[in-house]
Amino acid sequence: MVFCSKCGKELGSGANFCLQCGVRTLKGETDGVPIPQDWLTSGLSQLGKELENALTVAANEVERALKSTKDKIQKSSQKIVNCPHCGEKTQRSDAQYCYKCGKQLAG
Repeated sequence: MVFCSKCGKELGSGANFCLQCGVRTLKGETDGVPIPQDWLTSGLSQLGKELENALTVAANEVERALKSTKDKIQKSSQKIVNCPHCGEKTQRSDAQYCYKCGKQLAG
């Protein structure tokens, strides 16, 4: 069995790099496999930042959509109240007075 010299992770016999920590293995050194360039690390770092920003935007959009949907559900689930004086219907169950005749809805 072959193990990583840095983190101790078990490696496949043909591994040039550790899958856990990325260090080049003895086999990779012996075979002359070059270490990835700094531009790759920089590019991956930038990609991580852009992905984090995209996920933040997506999370904010989902949060807004959920709030909007919740508000719509609450509005649509309000019961209809009939004015005892003129019979006008209103979906504002919290209304104290009729918007048509102005009389008190609940006694």
